[in-house]
Amino acid sequence: MQQSSTALEYYQEALPIAQQSGDRRVVGAALNNMGASYQSLGQYQEALTYYERALPITQQVDKPADIAKTLNNIGEINSIIGEQDNALQYYQEALYMAQKVGDPLLEQKILNNIAQIGD
Repeated sequence: MQQSSTALEYYQEALPIAQQSGDRRVVGAALNNMGASYQSLGQYQEALTYYERALPITQQVDKPADIAKTLNNIGEINSIIGEQDNALQYYQEALYMAQKVGDPLLEQKILNNIAQIGD
């Protein structure tokens, strides 16, 4: 927990710097990292907020692997909070993007997440 909290502090400092740099990919990554920190702290609504902020940025940058990871992250939070239909929708979109980029490890992770919805 302490590591996630410390990491979050650094990401909070890094975000404005990333925004000033104008590099949208770095901003998207910073938002995703903040979401992951909140997720590991069990603050799921905060995590979802940051992942949802990251999504349009990763879509603008148009890096399919980054888009897939962000969609998967949103799916994970939806699954955790009991929104299984929403989770499945995000997972399916993430799977499409992972297949588009040809990332078998990411595909496997997403497929595992989809399988857990059925359990």
